[in-house]
Amino acid sequence: MMLPVGFSYHDLFLSRDEQISLVKIIQTLPFKHDRFRGQTLKRRSAQFGYAYLSTGRKVVPSIEFPPFLTAIAEKALPHCPPVAPFQQCIITHYSNGAGIGWHTDADRFGEC
Repeated sequence: MMLPVGFSYHDLFLSRDEQISLVKIIQTLPFKHDRFRGQTLKRRSAQFGYAYLSTGRKVVPSIEFPPFLTAIAEKALPHCPPVAPFQQCIITHYSNGAGIGWHTDADRFGEC
């Protein structure tokens, strides 16, 4: 498998049981639709640490990481550069027909 430079893949990073548990938790999250240019976007998201708002194109403080997300972040830390702590997580739900179009947020986050 060819990976982009700087990426690594860890097969079975989450066990099958952890994956099933995670899906169940994600299904209970308070997803919200964002708005852009007066339109409600088809995708929904739950944002932690910081939230990106399409209207105004800004990043604002959001709710803290819940325990399930903190556990995953801690498990991932050994695989990440020490200068890249987890401060934000966006979990996005795309329903049928909600594609991934042009994104305006890329320049907001700088070098990652």
